[in-house]
Amino acid sequence: MGQFLSVVRPFEEKPAATVDEYSPVSVYVREESGYLHLMLEIEDGTTVQDLRDTAPLALALRDRLLEFQGPWVSGGDTRFYEDLCLEKEAGASWASLTDRINASVASHLADWNRYVAEYRRASPSFKTWGDFYSWKAKQTSSSSLDHAKDLLRLMKLTDSEIDTICREGLERIARGEEPFEKGYPIDTAELRTTVRSWQLGKMHRYHTQVEQRAIAEHFGGDTAT
Repeated sequence: MGQFLSVVRPFEEKPAATVDEYSPVSVYVREESGYLHLMLEIEDGTTVQDLRDTAPLALALRDRLLEFQGPWVSGGDTRFYEDLCLEKEAGASWASLTDRINASVASHLADWNRYVAEYRRASPSFKTWGDFYSWKAKQTSSSSLDHAKDLLRLMKLTDSEIDTICREGLERIARGEEPFEKGYPIDTAELRTTVRSWQLGKMHRYHTQVEQRAIAEHFGGDTAT
């Protein structure tokens, strides 16, 4: 806790940098599973202007938290990009990484196609909305299409491009074909550009700084003993 207080204390010492005490917006920090999350509490009477007034403080505190603990890496975008960086450093080729992402998108679309087929077989037995909500596919996931779209989003494709890719892939599956030709929908150049752009960004920089600090503290402690 002492370390964390050193992060937020500059705001405590400078009331002018904080939200007015009567603001209906409050900024909190909550610890969950060993990670500090920034939270906003919004009262009923909050206006758009109240949120605008709060934004500078919230964003400044977010950046201080990133400097202190790095980005959340248990999942989400950061984990995905950092894993790609580590695999590349370990010797994986851009081509192999691209093939794996494309295969993952294809697999998710195939799973969604099976889910839809399973739902269509089961739906005639549904008598109420309760029947629908209590039904669960046996071997497929209702989130498969979302997973495919998430991977394409991480490759910086637009919503329109993603919708087209998924629609065409599902149409090919329905015809008994593979969803994509080799090297599609992501090509090696796109992946390389996306990962290198991530490596130049602040989230990767924060993550690297925190890791380097942790390694220095660890080996410093070992040396002292």
